[in-house]
Amino acid sequence: MAALLLSTSALMEAPSSAATPELGGANGTDELAVLGGRIMDALAQPNAVLNDPVSTAYLDALVSQLRGANALPIEVHSVTLFKSLTINAFVLPGGYIGVNAGLVLAAQSESALASVLAHELAHLSQRHIERRFARQSGANFASLAGIIAGALVARESPDAAQAAIYSGIAATTQQQLDYSREQEREADRVGQKMLETAGFRSAGNAEMLQRLASLNAVNVAGGIEYLQSHPLTPNRIGEAWERAERANAADDENAEDAIAFAVVQARMASTLGQSVPDAAAQVYATAFEQRERDPTRSLATLDSLDANWQRARFVRLLRAELLSLTGQDSAAADAYTALKTDYPRDFLVHLSHAMQLAAQSEFAAASTLLAMWLREHRAPNPGVLQLTAQYHQAAGFDAAAQQWLSEYHLMRGDPQRASVHLKQALILLPQDSSRHARVRAQLEALETQ
Repeated sequence: MAALLLSTSALMEAPSSAATPELGGANGTDELAVLGGRIMDALAQPNAVLNDPVSTAYLDALVSQLRGANALPIEVHSVTLFKSLTINAFVLPGGYIGVNAGLVLAAQSESALASVLAHELAHLSQRHIERRFARQSGANFASLAGIIAGALVARESPDAAQAAIYSGIAATTQQQLDYSREQEREADRVGQKMLETAGFRSAGNAEMLQRLASLNAVNVAGGIEYLQSHPLTPNRIGEAWERAERANAADDENAEDAIAFAVVQARMASTLGQSVPDAAAQVYATAFEQRERDPTRSLATLDSLDANWQRARFVRLLRAELLSLTGQDSAAADAYTALKTDYPRDFLVHLSHAMQLAAQSEFAAASTLLAMWLREHRAPNPGVLQLTAQYHQAAGFDAAAQQWLSEYHLMRGDPQRASVHLKQALILLPQDSSRHARVRAQLEALETQ
């Protein structure tokens, strides 16, 4: 079990130590993207991030579905899930998306949640942040760079780091990060179209806006945080309902999608000590809470769910994990094989299996499983590459571990550190081997960029 917990925590990325970029030059968009990464690094402190692979993979999948169906010409670097119960989501230059657990728990459906993600992607695709910063002087860029530098220095104290960002932004640049009402209406239109094209219910957008308005009306602590940077008007809600009526789409959520959404809400609520209103989701939450201290009882609880829930992917994943934890290795292997057959491209299925193998100290099998998937698919986030490197290291595949660490730093936008690990791999590989030649060619290509 200790190995499993260690593997899970490895998905939490360490903040980058790269210097704060200079801002305001000719390559302003690239500089803003680098700055976005620095801001996310400073915000994503270990005690601030909800480190649940299932929930994170679920959000990644929603974003991927929206991007893929709409062929969006934008890069989404990462989706970070925060523990905060405040209702908020945001996107930073460079495609860094942040989602608070409070927003997920406030949503009434998967389509409602996806509407917020679509809205943030619309801000990104319409370059709203860049437009606002483009109007500002280099002095304001420098001021924001100073804020981030202060936050990075304060990393040892996450509270101080976040305070440095939030207070600094409030004092000098909040107006650049807030969206105008016209930008909000544009993001509504573009985002709702994205929602429809990706197969979600168009009404989810209107439902979420109405939900936010209702919660904001009863919030006595200054209003919903999301609405402070995303101004909401009655017209926005009415226009969203009109667009939904014109879309003439299905009124109900797909059954499996509805269960997946309920499972993710249950996992978050259970982790953060919140209530779970849905009866079936509460059964899942109970099994989830019991899985470490009493996996046998957890399995019995999970098996009490009805057939529709038993067939759901996330429920099957938990069941496979519990079979492994209760020593039923053959049944667990069969469960994972069936899942990979049904969901061959689903990274979470492969990740869950690899984590269970690692929990049994089968690091060679775990590292091979992840490596095979990553050779055919793009890594959903840098932490996956870091975990793959750790499994290779634990299995004694030292040169491969260095190569995966190089990929990790490349995905984080740090080619200098990536080249260091490729050089380490060259030291470990026989000089007359084909792998040595491939790594050297990769290093030369990296150093000439």
